[in-house]
Amino acid sequence: MIEIDHDTVSINSGQKALISESKNPSKGTIIHLHGLPGDKFENFRSLHKLIATRGYRVISFNYPGLWNTNGKFSIQNSIQSARNIIEFSEESYAGPYFLFAESFGSFIACHVLHEMKKSYPIFHRAPLAGLEIFQSDTDRKQQLSSSIALLIQSGIIQPEDQRNADLMSIMEGLPDFITVLKELSKAAVTQYVIMGRDDEVLPSNLIIEIFKPYCQMQIYEHLSHNNISRDQWIDIITRADIFYSS
Repeated sequence: MIEIDHDTVSINSGQKALISESKNPSKGTIIHLHGLPGDKFENFRSLHKLIATRGYRVISFNYPGLWNTNGKFSIQNSIQSARNIIEFSEESYAGPYFLFAESFGSFIACHVLHEMKKSYPIFHRAPLAGLEIFQSDTDRKQQLSSSIALLIQSGIIQPEDQRNADLMSIMEGLPDFITVLKELSKAAVTQYVIMGRDDEVLPSNLIIEIFKPYCQMQIYEHLSHNNISRDQWIDIITRADIFYSS
């Protein structure tokens, strides 16, 4: 049995993060970017253990304004938060560095590497490719809007301003996502996508179409967006390990 140490730390920006590692994290550091709303970073220990036992250090954090994290939620604040964690990792640990991104976290991962001009590999699980993908899917857009409103009402999300309740307006000022993918490809950022064909949250066919020119892909016939079994997680982490090691 490999023993895993879990530590909660505060970095220079005031952010808190969960860092998990074995005695010898020889394969490098994985930065985990969770989905929306995700969970309190302290609750990612089980996922961390599955990854860390394979020889990695794993870092999870929450975006500002989520789960009582300092600050207010916005796309730009989330990108800056990810940037802070990447810079902390670079200053604190030797490379290599990898990103493990889920859903909304994939959107943030692509934008932060694009802004920082970094070429770290990204492993995506059920990636969000910008909120524009919901424009023609009225049912899913309404479902997402209702979910965001409920999360704001319950206090899980504390938006920077009321515009963040409007899904489309929070994307203003960001480069087009496909342009970002193209630029990452030119910068030799390797990416791998895991996606369920029956994803209940995201339009999987459109996501596959957007990412396919730029990423390796593994499409599961049956893989839920939110309810993933332990066996499925083990398979996903195994694929991530092979990808990071290649």
